[in-house]
Amino acid sequence: MTTNPFCCVVPRDGDEPVVLDMATSAIALGKVRVAHLQGVPIEPGALVDAEGAPTTDPGVMFRAPFGSLGPFGKHKGYGLALMCELLGGALAGEWTAQPAQERAGTIINHMLMFVVDPAAFGNRAAFQQEVLAMVDYIHATPPAPGFDKVRVPGDPERESRTAREQGGIPIDTNSWSDIVEAARHAGLSDEEITRFARV
Repeated sequence: MTTNPFCCVVPRDGDEPVVLDMATSAIALGKVRVAHLQGVPIEPGALVDAEGAPTTDPGVMFRAPFGSLGPFGKHKGYGLALMCELLGGALAGEWTAQPAQERAGTIINHMLMFVVDPAAFGNRAAFQQEVLAMVDYIHATPPAPGFDKVRVPGDPERESRTAREQGGIPIDTNSWSDIVEAARHAGLSDEEITRFARV
C-alpha cells in the first residue's frame, strides 16, 4: 500500500468546512519524499525496507528494492488503506496496485466520491445545528498541557495556509531544483521561473 488517502468534508454554514484529508499510511509519501530530498530520517515506525524490517531511511521508497509505508493505527489503518484501494481503484478506476497492473514508477490517482445532501435525511437545519454545536464544543475543550488549543480537522491546514501566505513557503534546495527542472521541461525560461521565487 502507499498513501491511499481518505477524505471527508462536512460543511459549516457561515464558516470553513470541517475537512479530514489524511493518508491511511503512518506518513504520507510526499512527506517521505521531502525528507529524502532533505537527507533527514523519518520517525521510527513509519517505514519498512524491502525485507520488512523497520527503518528510518526515506530512501527505501525511492530506490530498488523498494520498501513500504507502514499503516497508521496498525491493522485498522491497513484495513482502511485496502478498502480505499478497492473502492478508488477496482471500483472507480477499474484496477488496483497489484502486480498485474504495472505502473512503471508513475503516479496514478484513482478516486471514488460520494456526495450526500443532508436534506435527504430530513432536516438540513438540524444537521447544521449539530455540526456547529459539536465544533464549538470541541473548540471549547481545555487543551492538554503543552498545547495552545484543541483543533478540529482542517484547522491546522488553515493555520498553515495563513502562515505561508504571510511568510512564504519553506522549501529545501533539492525540492526547489526538482521544481525548476520540471518548469524548464514545461517550457518556462529561467527568468519566468525566477519570478515565482521570493528572494
